[in-house]
Amino acid sequence: MAESGHVLPLSLGFTMETTIAFVRMWLCGVFDRFPRLRILLAHAGAAMGSLADRVQSCVEHERGYYTENQKVGGPRRSLKDVLRTNVWLDGISYGATGLRTAVDLVGKDKIMWGSDHPFFPPMVGSEEEEEWPSVRSNLEAVREVFASDEEARNNILGGNAINSLKLYNRTYPQ
Repeated sequence: MAESGHVLPLSLGFTMETTIAFVRMWLCGVFDRFPRLRILLAHAGAAMGSLADRVQSCVEHERGYYTENQKVGGPRRSLKDVLRTNVWLDGISYGATGLRTAVDLVGKDKIMWGSDHPFFPPMVGSEEEEEWPSVRSNLEAVREVFASDEEARNNILGGNAINSLKLYNRTYPQ
């Protein structure tokens, strides 16, 4: 792993672990038992945008679910229903393609601004020492994907978080 530094764990490890954890929650019936549960899935949905249909197909073809050698039922709700109903995503995609995939997965009203700050600080000694490339690339993705939709752009950059977390009409200490 030394030859790849942190590239593999940061780019693939975190996203695959997030994907596996979410699918396990769905398979074991968490969203069936708690239908109003709301979660924020990191990494712009991780690999769910690419794998949701594949996972759903595998579930539809599964012949049995077992717990301690006892047959149990699988998830009652479709994966897409759970994604559209129970899941919000951060917008940490580092590019327009990933952000478009995230929007397709859950809808533009369920994406919240994200940057991975402070994990990817500016390179010391670079011309961009004061700028955080991870923040810039995520902001540029939002601007590109929603170039003609100012309301969606503003919602992703803050409005969706305010609405989802019910932070409106509150008085905050000065």
